Amino acid sequence: MPRAKKEKAPDFSFFSGVKTGDRLADAGKPKEITDWIDTGSYSLNAAISGDLTRGFPANRVLMLAGEQAVGKTFFAIYGFCRPLVEKGYFIYYIDTENAVDEETLIGFGLPEGSFKIITQDIVENLKENFDKVLTQLEEAMGTKRTNPNKCAFVLDSQGMLDTLKSREDIKKANHVADFTFQKELKRLYKSIMIRMGVLDIPMLVTNHVYANIGGYGDPLKIAGGSGGLYASTVILHLRKKQYKEGTIRKGSVITAKNVKSRITLDGLEAGVYLNWVKGLNKWYGLHEIAEDAKLIEKWTATKFDKKGVVGPEKTGGYKGWYVIKDPKLDPTDWIVCKDIELHSPDKIGTIFDEINEYVKESFKLKRPIDFSYEDGEDDGVSELDSDNLVDAETVVSKA
Repeated sequence: MPRAKKEKAPDFSFFSGVKTGDRLADAGKPKEITDWIDTGSYSLNAAISGDLTRGFPANRVLMLAGEQAVGKTFFAIYGFCRPLVEKGYFIYYIDTENAVDEETLIGFGLPEGSFKIITQDIVENLKENFDKVLTQLEEAMGTKRTNPNKCAFVLDSQGMLDTLKSREDIKKANHVADFTFQKELKRLYKSIMIRMGVLDIPMLVTNHVYANIGGYGDPLKIAGGSGGLYASTVILHLRKKQYKEGTIRKGSVITAKNVKSRITLDGLEAGVYLNWVKGLNKWYGLHEIAEDAKLIEKWTATKFDKKGVVGPEKTGGYKGWYVIKDPKLDPTDWIVCKDIELHSPDKIGTIFDEINEYVKESFKLKRPIDFSYEDGEDDGVSELDSDNLVDAETVVSKA
């Protein structure tokens, strides 16, 4: 069958000279993610960006939501501020909880002079703080296409912000509910989003999560209304389990679930191990991805003996042993190790490239032009089973 002629693309050259009044659009500045921020955890990078080597997008709004003491501030400083400063960004750290000081930020590796702490807990006043900073940056940028003064904002946390009305009500002993908070917070985001985008400023917001006491609908609610939810490119819900050896608490295993993303699939989870003495293990969590990719597998003698894999010595049984199925090697050279030994560069790191290839293929949102439902081999039978339809899992807003 002769191939159909490829249609010639229309000539749009006229429109390249049409002025819109938007300085950057008329200058041809592309709207794209300009850089990526390594969070310090490969698995967390994967859940956020669809790439083990990337992480937070460097000119978008990100939100970390979770209960108290789950690690939100840790990731805000260690996984966001620290790598940004290394890339030459100045940090504006907005503290609404009176919980962060200069010594804290310096202790996380931020050099003195690389940040400024703004202590603010009133939404309306915070909007003025943002306006003053953004106005000066816009003036310094002038007619340039890019912002020469790179900086970032951290709002820690949104859940502790208050309103002028609420403060006035306290003075008047007026104890009625304040319904202005969500409205004022949405106005805040509306006033800064486009301006931050023009200046390529990233922002990380930490927020509180509350249990849904009523028991109906979503099990969790996020504080502050819809403004931050709509503004955020990525929203991660953090939860943790304590890691103990006997009665001694050694650290936390934190699960970060992607509940909203414009980059990767919703629902992706990343396991992160934070040791309270040694710090963050950047390799932890890759074993779960590798297992999904069939790059590691629990040891079974009946299967791997036949392939010539050198198994573990039987000391206390084979429970907890894994085989790293490195496609670059013959099975006789595959690594066999206990699960507690997996999280290191000489074990799971030997298949880093293969894991990343799987992540790039499986985690990222697909472009609509890259696939077609009609191309599937389903012989006309839909795979959509109504029994599998459930309400979408989201973290909805709460005042």
